[in-house]
Amino acid sequence: MVIVMLENVVVFIALILLLVAVFCIFNARGVVKSKSKNDNINKSVALVKIVGTIVTIISLVIIYLVR
Repeated sequence: MVIVMLENVVVFIALILLLVAVFCIFNARGVVKSKSKNDNINKSVALVKIVGTIVTIISLVIIYLVR
């Protein structure tokens, strides 16, 4: 009973991380512009997209392994 509940919590957290990562991937330029005042933001946008992609892959692997 407790293990099933813990699995559901892990899947829920992974889904929330997946949602945030996908939002960061598709809206990276907006996220960086709102936080940064620099004119050259291309490197930061690329970094946000890479981190978002890595978090997405990790979240999907966690969901796959738990289910």
